[in-house]
Amino acid sequence: MDTEISMCYDVTHAGSEDTSKEIVMGATATLTIRLPEEEKRLISDYASAFGISVSELARRSVMEKIENEIDTRDLLEAIEEDDGERYSMTDVLDLLREAK
Repeated sequence: MDTEISMCYDVTHAGSEDTSKEIVMGATATLTIRLPEEEKRLISDYASAFGISVSELARRSVMEKIENEIDTRDLLEAIEEDDGERYSMTDVLDLLREAK
């Protein structure tokens, strides 16, 4: 039998002039997923082992997956645009010295 896990997370953003984070009150969304009871138990146990909520585990996991996909896309684009020119470390150091 499938079960549901509901997740709710806070939206945070960095302050414009300081490094503190501001929690935007009421700016939350709920995401519900259906999965087998065994998977729910595994996910819950994993989150507990690391001292985080299931919501936080899911949010981190999904964001990591998205970031990895973006990184892969960017890498493939860079490979397509690569002209094959390479510089040795000595060449790079020389270029940096010339730029001063």
